[in-house]
Amino acid sequence: VFDFDNTLVRESDYLFSAYDEIVNYIVQTHNVSGDDLLEYMKNALLSGERGSLFQRIRTQFMLEGLILMPLLDILRNHKLSQKLKLFDEAQEILKECVRLNMKTGILTNGNPKQQRNKIDQTDWNGMKPQVKNIIYANDYEKKPSSLGLQVLLDLMDLKEEMVLFIGDSEVDRQCAKALNVQFL
Repeated sequence: VFDFDNTLVRESDYLFSAYDEIVNYIVQTHNVSGDDLLEYMKNALLSGERGSLFQRIRTQFMLEGLILMPLLDILRNHKLSQKLKLFDEAQEILKECVRLNMKTGILTNGNPKQQRNKIDQTDWNGMKPQVKNIIYANDYEKKPSSLGLQVLLDLMDLKEEMVLFIGDSEVDRQCAKALNVQFL
């Protein structure tokens, strides 16, 4: 079982591209410097402070009339000019899972519509059919809750002791630990 963002692909590749589109939208509808706005958004992501980003933009750049729903719509439906690339190591592990005919799945946090969009825009190098079991944790309970992981294991007909969860965060580790699933 794999996490998606920053385990299989670099999340910032998607977000930076979406931020470009969001900045273009804001520049067209408000009098603001696109360069300053884009730098602010990228810095927020890189510093781990992206929560309430659009509300903070409204305050920081004095954009009281900025309506947030179009920004969220852009973020969730953004179309990339190039597909997201799997990390080399992730690609090698997936290839080995396919070669060994192992069951594979993804458990990902985040807005389900946005996560589906990212997964659909990933270059799977022909391995997508082997990764058909995908659970969007937010459809159940966000990780670290283990509910999504339990749903995925049930879907794949796997017992906890047969599973290795590969993730990149403490939230992923806590999710695995809650079900006594090995974590890497």
